[in-house]
Amino acid sequence: MRYTTRLWDLVMQNFSDEQVAELRWVAAEKRVACPRILEFDHGLGCPSLDCLTGKLKGSFAVSDRDIFRPLQYCAANIQALHCGGEALWVTRHTVQMSGLHLESLLKRIGGGMRLPLGAALRRQLAKQRIPGPLWQSISAFADVYNATKREVNHPADTHLFSGSDSILAYLVSRKLGRTLYGLARLKTDLGAPMPSGK
Repeated sequence: MRYTTRLWDLVMQNFSDEQVAELRWVAAEKRVACPRILEFDHGLGCPSLDCLTGKLKGSFAVSDRDIFRPLQYCAANIQALHCGGEALWVTRHTVQMSGLHLESLLKRIGGGMRLPLGAALRRQLAKQRIPGPLWQSISAFADVYNATKREVNHPADTHLFSGSDSILAYLVSRKLGRTLYGLARLKTDLGAPMPSGK
């Protein structure tokens, strides 16, 4: 897949060696191992797939819906990937929603509410507030995210992203997003107990 190497580069830059080893196991699976992904994701802290969404109801502040709603779409898509079948049709959408999570955070941090991720990242305020290595990782992720909106030239009956690609994109987005929450003036209390979707 075209973006697999770039996603793995982001994983290597942003996760510990132990986490990378775990993700290699998950990515090697023929079918996405949903319980293992849920466990890994939960280890990253809220808003994980199992604590942000409970009983089909978001447990985040309404004013933060733009930031956390994309993660709920990711949850539905990851469940579809776990079930197999025609699930590869949701991989692009999972990567796109992962990028939208970061885009919404960047709009809060750097202003420019109508700007896409790359343009929001280039705003002076965002450059000043986001540390260099984190800024570079988000910029690299923006290229993957942009592909979800612009690239449709892959061969017929194929997909731009594999199931593993979409899981990696989601987890990278989660990891990068958690580092941005403090800058984004969230109303949601991520330390409060949230309903479990298990």
